[in-house]
Amino acid sequence: MKILLLDFSPKAMEGNCASMAQFLMKAYPMHTYTLVHVAKEGIEPCGQCHYRCLVGPDYACECPDASRGIYGLTKDVDLIYYFIPVFSDYPCAYYFMFRERGQSVVNDHMASYSQAKKRFIFVANTGKENLEKIVMSEPGQDKSYIVMSTQDYKTKGVLGDLMQYAACQDKLRSYFEKDQALGRSDEFE
Repeated sequence: MKILLLDFSPKAMEGNCASMAQFLMKAYPMHTYTLVHVAKEGIEPCGQCHYRCLVGPDYACECPDASRGIYGLTKDVDLIYYFIPVFSDYPCAYYFMFRERGQSVVNDHMASYSQAKKRFIFVANTGKENLEKIVMSEPGQDKSYIVMSTQDYKTKGVLGDLMQYAACQDKLRSYFEKDQALGRSDEFE
């Protein structure tokens, strides 16, 4: 199975989102993974352009950042995992910039992006009521999410230590394995 992992955390060092992505790759090594740290790719928000992606003539985005390439990675994947921190009750800005830039790939990659299964893992203590609406408004039909709350493990999100807790690991394993037969590796134990 080909799996795309999108880490939206803006942290300079590895935090909860990166460690969860690493956990998935180590616990289920039989799959092929592509890991993208979206915040490090230099994606820009829309605007400051002539809106060729919306008005033509070629409907191509004028911004030469990495967003088109990341959307292009969805062409051949079976599953996309989004690892998204929540700040001020909503997903971080990098998620919204990436999503906003999706309008520039409608003619190129949107069909494959819409068909890919999408799994969202939010690191959130507040704003949980906003997350379902955000996930359900993503293109495609096969979508789900879970919330990993640092409060549940009596830690702070900035510490980036969620994966040190066995209960957190178990919750992620359950989520991964419920989705499909990933076939857990005992080497990670």
